[in-house]
Amino acid sequence: MTTQVLPAKSVVAVRVTYLWVFSLMLLAGGFVRVLHVLRDDFPLGDGGLFWAVTEGLRSDGYSLPSVVGYNGQDIPFAYPPLGFYLTALTGDAFGLSTLDVMRLLPLSFSLGTLVVFALMARSVFQRNVEVLGAIFAFGMLPLASRYFLMGAGITRSPGLFFALLAIWQAYLYFKDRNSHRLPLVMLAGAATVLSHPNAAWFAAYSILLLLIFYGRDRKAVVAALAIAVGTAVIAAPWWLTVLIDHGLDPFLAAPQASNPGTPAWVLLLKLQLTEEPMFPLLMFSALLGLIALVRDGKWWLPTWLVAACVLDTRYSGTFAMVPVALLAGVGLRVCIDLLLESYESLQRPRRVALLCIPIWLGGLLLLASAFNPGPGLRALPEHHRVAMQWIASNTPATSRFLVVGPAGLSAGSESEWFPVLAERPSVGTYQGTEWQSPEQGLSPWERYNALQGCATASAVCLEDWAESAHSSFTHVYVREENTEALRSSLGHSVAFALVYESDGIWIFEHLVP
Repeated sequence: MTTQVLPAKSVVAVRVTYLWVFSLMLLAGGFVRVLHVLRDDFPLGDGGLFWAVTEGLRSDGYSLPSVVGYNGQDIPFAYPPLGFYLTALTGDAFGLSTLDVMRLLPLSFSLGTLVVFALMARSVFQRNVEVLGAIFAFGMLPLASRYFLMGAGITRSPGLFFALLAIWQAYLYFKDRNSHRLPLVMLAGAATVLSHPNAAWFAAYSILLLLIFYGRDRKAVVAALAIAVGTAVIAAPWWLTVLIDHGLDPFLAAPQASNPGTPAWVLLLKLQLTEEPMFPLLMFSALLGLIALVRDGKWWLPTWLVAACVLDTRYSGTFAMVPVALLAGVGLRVCIDLLLESYESLQRPRRVALLCIPIWLGGLLLLASAFNPGPGLRALPEHHRVAMQWIASNTPATSRFLVVGPAGLSAGSESEWFPVLAERPSVGTYQGTEWQSPEQGLSPWERYNALQGCATASAVCLEDWAESAHSSFTHVYVREENTEALRSSLGHSVAFALVYESDGIWIFEHLVP
């Protein structure tokens, strides 16, 4: 059997074509991210608490504070601090406001994450089509960017960037056993720990899986232990300070305040894990890739996906988008192999039509990802900001507000930004409570959700909620969507008076607080 050798010019042409397509895949993912951020002049989604933390850090002269003021409370400063330092330092270095940095810093790290993912895909796959398919999938998957572009992405986005960098370098180490990679794994791991707790957890179990699949020998085990110890030592100034100032309480309290969401493994079984705006093409491509790898006895990527879905208890599969995208690259290769087999048996017109299929599908995915940002990936509307500024100027400093609207990502962002922009406490806001001591009864998230349930009820619901939460309030801030019943009840109650109405925002004063 003879092996066909391509001419030198043909090899160069193939490489140039590959580099062009590689660059186009990166540009497509970057275009989607940039478009989402630049369409608004305010940080996307949540971030009010993190604005307060950053401003507190700056006002303290960049020393690590023990507590930070937010929503009328002193909250233990137990959150990983790297993102806040980067935000404050970037603002001071370039003369930008904290709000501007909260728009641009998450975007910068998200673009960097796309590049690191592309380099990792090149290391994992031998075939160019798998690399290109994985890059395109990671660029288009909504959950691969949504939470990392928000205002609170100043911690999430660096967290994913450094986690992926650590996983990529650990993968290369377990494959080539080059010890020079270990310091970078430790540094990236420590930066992950200092950026975001869920990203650190993602990096930890991902590297453990690499050890299980590619490092079952003494040298690899010693290296893995060295990575764990080195990471902990480098991050020690932060976690030791928190333990000394607050003990374990903030870390024990954090899980109770989280939005539990639907478990990722349930979404995987329902084929809803990727939250694609149209037909879940990338999800099906990933499942096809999973089947192909299992058939060939290659279990690392399928196991990684299952682990990410089972172990990601907060972000409902967000970190699982990394193995999903890699598997989608494999699935794309399988589809193209099938297309090429059919191509050989077709006449010229049908060949052209067949080759157009992936181009059209890719274009549809790009358009859908660019122009359908999905829930939560919108900035707080300007009329909300205007209403909150009115509150800051026209209500007593002792006022306490209930912020009410249908529950969801956008409502949570509204409630979180309220204490910053209105300069008044929002009684039901749960952000920040995750680092306080655990309480009996409903979790902060459950209390917040119960308050939003009053949007379709009456004024009595608000009174009952306040009594059960052992809180008082002086005003109610109501937004338009699906709140007709509550607004009608407040308007007809002698205990409330309408003091502001504009652009779908109603503010009522509680006359008998």
